Amino acid sequence: MKQRRWQYGARNYLVKNLPLLFFVIFVFVVGVVFGSLAIRTLDSAKRLEMMDFLSNFFSGLAGSMEQQYQTGLQETIWLNLKIILFMWILSLSIIGVIGIPILVFLKGFVIGFTVGFLVNELGLKGMIFALASILPHNLITIPATIFAGVLAISFGIALLKTLISKKQLNTGQYLLNYSGIMVLIGGFLLISSLIETFITPVFMELVARLIIKG
Repeated sequence: MKQRRWQYGARNYLVKNLPLLFFVIFVFVVGVVFGSLAIRTLDSAKRLEMMDFLSNFFSGLAGSMEQQYQTGLQETIWLNLKIILFMWILSLSIIGVIGIPILVFLKGFVIGFTVGFLVNELGLKGMIFALASILPHNLITIPATIFAGVLAISFGIALLKTLISKKQLNTGQYLLNYSGIMVLIGGFLLISSLIETFITPVFMELVARLIIKG
């Protein structure tokens, strides 16, 4: 019974916030597009510098990844969780809600820039490496980030409506429920961090060896 009630509540929430969901997805896609187009702003010296770094990176991947496995998990967890933490903090301020779409845009921009650079410089091999290095963990990270953005903006809007209409709202309970869902999203991001640390590098190493041999 509780599960059905939860499913109904989740479905009702998504339907109610469908325009907001489309908006956050749109912001993310725009970020990806702008990130991919930003490649054109790089001068030849910067491109050469990044290609040297990429070549060294491939050489390192083709070797042992054991050190990265041991030292990268904590940093990866923090990088994945801090965007959710920042969203939560910004949502507590009506003015801060404006910053949430910016965080979503920047997430898309980084992904778009990375994929755009790899494809622009390495062609098909770059596309394959981009899929290997970005897709596995981002199958969780991207939906989690988008949903967290929807939740955070929705919470900020609810606070704004309360101030404008002066209606009573059980802010404490609402904040507790909202924070609980954000913590749940954080749990999914922990899983994403494990994938990014232990599984994604395996695909990256295999593709890097193919690129070096080719």
